Amino acid sequence: MPRPSFSKNRSASKVALETDVANAVIGIFSAFVDEEGFSEEEAYAIAEMLAASTQFEDYSEEDLQEIVDKAIEVFDQEGAAGAMELAIASFNTNAEREMAYITALCVVAVDGEVPPSEEEYIADIQQALNISDARAEEIMDDLFTEYEEDEEDEE
Repeated sequence: MPRPSFSKNRSASKVALETDVANAVIGIFSAFVDEEGFSEEEAYAIAEMLAASTQFEDYSEEDLQEIVDKAIEVFDQEGAAGAMELAIASFNTNAEREMAYITALCVVAVDGEVPPSEEEYIADIQQALNISDARAEEIMDDLFTEYEEDEEDEE
């Protein structure tokens, strides 16, 4: 899948996506960054990220599937790069942008490997979402410390 350009020259004629659909677009695109396709683990990570968000806590499985279907429709209509630019342009608050960044991180890292191409993608999306290096580091520390603690609890 081609790398998105993450252009900051967003077209005013584009209609903003609903935040939930935009977040699903980020998650789906992130699953394909490794060029290995959409794995079960990545699908699970996307579903978990959507379900874990307070924005989606009252959504049924059917509602979540509808969001994913809408996101896939955006890819079909806009292409991969266009879908990503449209998704990124749809986030209006820091919280929305950070949720999108967390979604990308979780999906990329779910297989336990983050090769250089995925690291580059994470850096690109961080920049496109206007998340500072310091804040990105805080998010990663919080996210992966929590993950490591969950892993220890399972042992």
